[in-house]
Parts: sequence; structure tokens; C-alpha cells
Amino acid sequence: MNYLLIGNEYYNLRKRKNELLSGIQQSDLNVIYYNDASESAIDEIVNDCQTVPFFADKKVIVCTNPLFIVDNKNAGKDDLNKIINYLREPTDTTELIIYVEKNMSLNQNALKQLIKYLNVEKYDALNEEEFTELVKKDLKDAHVEINNAALNLLLKRLPLNVENWKSELNKLCIYDKPLDKEAINSLVCRQLEKDAFALTKAINKKNLVAALQIFHDLLTINKSDLLGLLALVAIQFRTMSQYKILQEMGNTNNDIAQKMNVSAGSVYYKLKECDGRNSGQLLNMLNELALLDQNIKSGKIDPVLGMELFIVKAVRSS
Repeated sequence: MNYLLIGNEYYNLRKRKNELLSGIQQSDLNVIYYNDASESAIDEIVNDCQTVPFFADKKVIVCTNPLFIVDNKNAGKDDLNKIINYLREPTDTTELIIYVEKNMSLNQNALKQLIKYLNVEKYDALNEEEFTELVKKDLKDAHVEINNAALNLLLKRLPLNVENWKSELNKLCIYDKPLDKEAINSLVCRQLEKDAFALTKAINKKNLVAALQIFHDLLTINKSDLLGLLALVAIQFRTMSQYKILQEMGNTNNDIAQKMNVSAGSVYYKLKECDGRNSGQLLNMLNELALLDQNIKSGKIDPVLGMELFIVKAVRSS
């Protein structure tokens, strides 16, 4: 059987690939890897697929992020046709695994043609509800005791990232007492990305009190990474400005999602967050952050004062 494993939830994506490889249990001689397969490798891939395994019943070809799927102007149709021609009459002794991480622009037409011949398994990032259920299930399966207040705090501190969560779970399993808020505070670090998101949201809502409170709360925990916070806030405003520019050009949310290779839902919520601001205003704030970054690094302004002034200016901007 031949597979297409695709998604942006990398923990389970990689786990599934390893499960397939371990299930076949072949020697290294019969497992061949092609990473970021270029045009010149297509003939080799097809040839390896058609070649009999070495003293075994099966062989496996793992093709990661090939150019005939990754949207690349240099990848011609001939490459895709060669793979499809093979898949129409595949070799019984070969299992082909096409492994695609959705962190890049993909050739949708190529995917549409390939899924006719492959067993497709998708592993997309979990939404908040799905992630919450996963955390609860993992804690229960691991027999970790935790009260509701601690669970809520844990969920607030975790990014929606399964791989990160599995790492945190290993740490929580070592703790030999029931988990409370104090334990979570000690064991699980706050995620700067979430704090940056909350700060940006408060700025866009023009809630000066909330924005300054979030910022000052951060200072009590991690004053040393203000430049990291500044960079993450800049990423938020850069994303919003990109979406806003495309929207002002007449693109729908679905159009923007396709062009930016994200979900339509994420586009909707980002545009909703900056509703009332135009692309020019968002770009001005991005420029202010770039200037602040330079001034902090050159020692022209105190980092804390600089961030406070930016927050006040950004909130009061029309």
C-alpha cells in the first residue's frame, strides 16, 4: 500500500510515519529516503520503487516534501506524471510513503491528482477544543491527578502544540503529588507567544488599562526577554497587515487563506481582531516596533519605557 501523510501537526505526522516503518520491519538496505526530492531524483525514485527488495519481501521508499507537491516554478509536470504513471501500476513489493509537512506552499492540483492513487492520512493542527480534550485524556491515561483550577492554568500556559504538550506531560508525570496551581506555576513556563497575542488583542481593542496590565504582569515573570516579546508582537501586526492589504484589494477570507496557506478561520479571527484599522495604520505600528527595536539595541531608550510608550501610542492611534 502507498501512502500520502500530510499535515501541520508534526508530532502525530512523524509518529505515523515511524509506525509504518516499524510495521514493515525491514533492514536499512530496504528503506530508502529522499528528502526535498528534486527533479533529478524523480527517475531515481521511480526506479527504486520498481526494483525488487534486497533479500526481503518488502522495501520502503520515503519521499519527503517532493518538488512535485511543493509549489515550485522549477518543478515541471513531467515529474508528477512519472510518479502517477508508476502509481497506476505499482510494484507489490514496494511501499511508497510521500510525507509532506504543510509549512510551505503546496501544489493543490498535484495533490488532487495524487490522492486518487494513495492512501491519504491528514494530520492538521488541533483547534482549542480538540487540544483540551487531548490534554484531559493524556492526563487521565497517565493517572496524573490535577484539580480544575490547575487544569485551567495549565491549558492557558500551553500553546496548541502536541509535541510541546507531550514534553510537558513527561515532566508532570514525574511529579509525585496531585497537581495544584502552585505546582503548575513551578513546572510549566508561560508561553510568550500567548502573552504577545493577548497584548496585541488589548491594543487593537484600544484597552490601555488591559494592555499595560498584561505587559506589567509579564515583567514580574520574565523581564529579560522584552526583545523576544517585541518580536512576537511585531509578527502579529505583520500578519494582520498582510491580511488587511489583501482584503482591501478585494480578496475574500478564502482567497487570503489560500494565498497565505492558512485556514480561513484564522484569517477571519485575525481580521476581526484588527477591525477598525486599515493596512496603513497597521504598517505604521509595525514601523514603530522596528524603530523601537533599533533604539533598544543601541541603548537609546530603556526597554520597559520604550514598550510602555509604544503601547500608549498604539492604543491612542485612530
